[in-house]
Amino acid sequence: MLALQFSVVFTIVVFTSAYQCLRPSHSFRQPSRWQRVRMEAAFDLDELQLENYYSDALSSADKKWNNMFILLKQFQQREGHCNVPANHEEDGQKLGYWLSRQRQRQRKGVIDVGRKSRLEELEVVWSRSDEKWNNMFTLLQRFQQREGHCNVLFGHKEDGQKLGHWLNNQRQLHKKGVMDVVRKSRLEEVGVVWGLSDDQWHSMFILLKQFQHREGHCKVPLHDEENGQKLGSWLNVQRHLQKKGVLDSERESRLEEIGVVFDPFDDQWNSMFILLKQFQQREGHCNVSSSHEENGQKVGCWLNNQRQSQKKGALNEVRKSRLEEVGVVWDVLDEKWDQMYALLKKFKQREGHCKVPVSYQEDGQKLGSWLNVQRYLQRNGTLDAGRKSRLEQAGVVCRLLKVDS
Repeated sequence: MLALQFSVVFTIVVFTSAYQCLRPSHSFRQPSRWQRVRMEAAFDLDELQLENYYSDALSSADKKWNNMFILLKQFQQREGHCNVPANHEEDGQKLGYWLSRQRQRQRKGVIDVGRKSRLEELEVVWSRSDEKWNNMFTLLQRFQQREGHCNVLFGHKEDGQKLGHWLNNQRQLHKKGVMDVVRKSRLEEVGVVWGLSDDQWHSMFILLKQFQHREGHCKVPLHDEENGQKLGSWLNVQRHLQKKGVLDSERESRLEEIGVVFDPFDDQWNSMFILLKQFQQREGHCNVSSSHEENGQKVGCWLNNQRQSQKKGALNEVRKSRLEEVGVVWDVLDEKWDQMYALLKKFKQREGHCKVPVSYQEDGQKLGSWLNVQRYLQRNGTLDAGRKSRLEQAGVVCRLLKVDS
C-alpha cells in the first residue's frame, strides 16, 4: 500500500513539473489549500484523471495562446517560415493579427519569457525590418552560390527584388560607419567586398569606352551586353542617378568626356538641330515647311514643335538661344509680314509711291493683294497698331481700297 501511494505521488510530481514547463512562469498559480488536500489524496485518482485535472486548471487566456501557437506551428511546417501576413487566417483564426500582437508585446518588453522562447524556437522574427534584411541576404546567398561571387550589379534583380540596389545601400551604410556589426559580419562571411563599387564602376566604364571606340558613340541599347556584362542596364542606371542629382561629379565628368548624353531626348534634339543647320546652310533660311523631311527625318514637324514649346514658355533657354543663332523666327506670320513690307519699301523706292495695283507681284510675291488685305484690316479696326504705324511711315494711304491694274 505504501508503495502504491508513493507511485501516485510521484506521478503527481511528474505532471506538476511538466505542466510548469509548458505554462508561462508568470501565469502558473500555486494550488490553494483545498487543492493541496486533493493532491494529498491523489492516490484515489488514476493518471487520466490527473491529466484532466491540470488541463482544467489552465486559464482561458492560456488555452487561447496555446491554440494560436499550435496554429503558428502548423503554418510554419507548411510554409517553412513564420512570416504570417497581417490579415492571414488559419483555420478561421486571425493568426496574422495574433502574431502582430506578440511582436508588439515583445517590443514593449511585456511578453512572457516562456512564450517568447517558444516563439523564437519557431524562428519568429520580431522586427519586420530584420525580416526584410534577412530575405535580401538569402537572395544574396543564392546569387553567390550561383555566380561564385557577390559582385552584384546595381540594376540586378533577384526574384523580382532589387538585390543590386540593396547591396549598394549596405555598402553606403558601411562607408558611413553606421552598419550593424552582426550584419557586417554576415555579409563578409559570404564574400562581400566593401570597396568593390569603385572597381566595378571602373570596369564597366572601360567596357563603355570599348563600345564607344567600336561604334563611334555611346548610345548603348538597354539590353546590350559587353563581355557578359549588362552594359546597357549599367549606363541606364548612371543616367537615372544623374537625373536624381546623386551621381558622383567625377564619374559624371568622365562619362561626358567620352560622349555620354544623360538625357536621350537631348541626343535626339541635337540630331534634329544638325539637320536644321544643314537645311539653313543649303537654303539660306530656316523657313522649313511643316511637311519637309531632311534625310528622312521630319525636320519641319520638329521645328513646328519647337515653336509651340516657345509659345507656351516651355522651351529650354539654351535650346531657344541655339535656334535663334541659326535664324529661326518664332512667329512665322510676323516673318512673312516683314518680308512683304520689305517688298513694299522696294516698290516705293523704285516707283516713288505705294499705290500698288491689286494684281501686282514683286519678286513673285502678290504684293498688291497683300497690301489690299492690310487696308481691309485697318478699315475693320483689326490691324495691329505697330504694323499700321509702319505702313503709314512708308506712305501707304490706308483708306484707299484698291488701285486699278
